[in-house]
Amino acid sequence: MRVLFTSTGGDGHLLPLMPLAQAFAARGDDIAVAAAANHRARIEGAGLRFEQTGPTIEELRPQFDAHRERTSHLPPASRRPAGFSGRFAEIEAPRRVQALHDLVASYRPDVVIHESADLAAPLAATAAGVPTVHHAFGRPIPADALRRAGEVMAPWWRSAGLEPDELAGVYLGAHVEICPPSFRAELPRTPARTHDVRPAEASPKDHAGRDRALVYATLGTSFNELRTFRLLLDAFEQVDCDVIMTIGRNREPRDLAPIPSNVRVESYIPQDQILPSCDAVLAHAGSGSTLAALAYGRPLVVVPQGADQFDNADACEALGLAEKILPAELTVDRVRVALERVLGAATYADAARAVAAEIAEMPSPAAAAEAIAAQR
Repeated sequence: MRVLFTSTGGDGHLLPLMPLAQAFAARGDDIAVAAAANHRARIEGAGLRFEQTGPTIEELRPQFDAHRERTSHLPPASRRPAGFSGRFAEIEAPRRVQALHDLVASYRPDVVIHESADLAAPLAATAAGVPTVHHAFGRPIPADALRRAGEVMAPWWRSAGLEPDELAGVYLGAHVEICPPSFRAELPRTPARTHDVRPAEASPKDHAGRDRALVYATLGTSFNELRTFRLLLDAFEQVDCDVIMTIGRNREPRDLAPIPSNVRVESYIPQDQILPSCDAVLAHAGSGSTLAALAYGRPLVVVPQGADQFDNADACEALGLAEKILPAELTVDRVRVALERVLGAATYADAARAVAAEIAEMPSPAAAAEAIAAQR
């Protein structure tokens, strides 16, 4: 079986695909992963074939920043649809469409498995008569955001001789769900079938012998502003805990000097090297960071900045496993108080462990690969 996985440029979009891609490879299937050049080392390091398609986030950052500035002036209810369609349908998809058309024609996959924001992939697959599988990277993209993206993508569908899809081709075929049951939301369209797969494998370490709580802090790679990190450092200095903070490969720790003695700052460390031994997570509520923290049963302080982060933060707060701090509330004192609450009250950790138990019961990537192969 020949399987093509596709992703846009962000780490949070590619990484959720990798366990399933590796599971197909372990079955002996022919696997290729189409992504931006910055993902080559990660994909080839996993033993998978890499196919370069589309620009990197850094190459598109000027357009992304300008688009974010424009959408920041819209009414709150309009920001998510405009933000999603602008970034992924207007900016990113046109730069991926032809490369994916060519790759599908040359590689001739039996199925294309694409992440939620890769709007060029369902178009290229449908044009070639190849079935698609939508692979979530978190909670579903809202229907109004997908409909707006569908309008932007409509000319591209027509140019391929196809009737445009109102949701830009998302959920046309099967669906891979990585959210645990309590964290899910209604899908914009009922897929042909759904395959659950747990978002992360968790192996917590023994915390014995450590004097103080350890907090992992991250803001991902798209909203990692230095001024926000500076505020967080000033808050961490006032909390009786140790902190490991990652700031993104496009940032340098020296840019945040002076750094408090209880904080270690790195550009990047794989999450699975920190989450097993930390006690809590402070994050932007990005889907990847949130689901990984929950797989380990770690309570959170969430400081959403944009995109899907506000929906994730609301869900975390509703489940009682996080303190939520909105941008207008983000101060040194508010971060300090939130961290002290999460570290000091067992209810947050209990709620996070309940979600971790749900995740542990979800099928493995290997089981999902077998099910997809059997039902394609």
